[in-house]
Amino acid sequence: MKLSFCITCWDGDFKFFNRLLPHLNSQTKLPDQFIISSSTLSLEQIKSIPTEIKGIPLKFINSKEPLYAGGARNQGAENCQTDFITFFDIDDIPHPKKIEITYQSLNLERTEAFVHNFNRGNKDFENCDPPYHFDFIKKTESIYLRPPNNSFSEVHHGHLTVKTDIVNSIGYNIEIRRAQDSYFCMDLMRNKFNIAYSPISLINYLPSTISRESL
Repeated sequence: MKLSFCITCWDGDFKFFNRLLPHLNSQTKLPDQFIISSSTLSLEQIKSIPTEIKGIPLKFINSKEPLYAGGARNQGAENCQTDFITFFDIDDIPHPKKIEITYQSLNLERTEAFVHNFNRGNKDFENCDPPYHFDFIKKTESIYLRPPNNSFSEVHHGHLTVKTDIVNSIGYNIEIRRAQDSYFCMDLMRNKFNIAYSPISLINYLPSTISRESL
């Protein structure tokens, strides 16, 4: 099972790449490929992008036209050759075991997508060791996924891992301006795809105040 880690960004938040990079270098497991799916980056910003991260090749795609989150995720999936793709917003911080735990979720026989809990703000991550516990998201009438078993944890819709061919088949709806991630996750539910869930907070959610349409 091969996985790409797709970082989405635009020229306004690309400055957070240098903050993110050490956290990628310190992951306990690395993906098969890194991708940066961006829009409207300057030539100077493009020149600063490395060709690999810790020996793993980095593929770079930049749209000259502005893209919101959904468009950047569609662009990343279209240029991805691995079985699964993890989407990651450049202005957030990953748990050191985010990729390791993501791989574990994909080993479950039913998994077609994976979501997880998150911290609001810059907090210390939970220490966790295998075996990791996963549940599957149950049907919800809301436009937002809810954790299984009525737990008090949350679901981050943007930091989704999903089969690449599902994204290329369904696609994020770029006609709506807000909640593109949430609507895509609900499309997964409507199409009866199996979405695994971890209650471990695998990111610190630190949205940029200059982000292009918070989703």
